Amino acid sequence: MRVGPPAFKILVVDPRNYFGEWLRVWNGRLDLLDEVIHPRFAAHNPGSGDFGREQLREIITRLRSHFDVFSVKADLGPVAQQNLVAGRWIAVAVSAGEASHWVGQSIFRIADDQIIEHWDVSVQLLGMPFDLTGITPAPQP
Repeated sequence: MRVGPPAFKILVVDPRNYFGEWLRVWNGRLDLLDEVIHPRFAAHNPGSGDFGREQLREIITRLRSHFDVFSVKADLGPVAQQNLVAGRWIAVAVSAGEASHWVGQSIFRIADDQIIEHWDVSVQLLGMPFDLTGITPAPQP
């Protein structure tokens, strides 16, 4: 008799890559936002509070206008189970010649073939402290 932790089945997202679509929106494809993000979208992020679809559009616009270069790419995933999708990402931004780097983990709940909820945690690894919501620079410790 084998004793150990239960086996978990994790499926690669198919056929729609919600994580990839999320990253495309953050990479400036705001024209996809209404297609990808549910009208009742809610983001639950530590440090920036909860916000909806229109606030997400505002955050991405402000963030991208603050930096000369802003790029987000997948680092791990996506993986999915039932209506949940998760992935790890890396963001790089450059402003006035100074680079900033973040890593983060996002989890999405899918409903009606759109992202309806999002949870995320991120850590800045390098650069001037900046709140990834793009609204204000992060407070100095």
